[in-house]
Amino acid sequence: SRTQVSSNKAGVTFDPATGNIVVAAGTTAGAYSVVYQICNAAAPSVCDTATVTGNVNTIDAVDDTPTPINGVTGGST
Repeated sequence: SRTQVSSNKAGVTFDPATGNIVVAAGTTAGAYSVVYQICNAAAPSVCDTATVTGNVNTIDAVDDTPTPINGVTGGST
């Protein structure tokens, strides 16, 4: 079995069903760590922990205001 032990940021979690690290929308940029545990299905008392550290980056999308293009002569922006 797989379980999350801890995370140093709310919104950065471990999904035990997939083994993926999940980052919620709106999470601020930064370096975050998640600790998880894996246990042997045949011997549940045999477990080990691991730490995943990753960086969350933000995207700054800015609207562009293109220059009009003449439909007769064409062009590009």
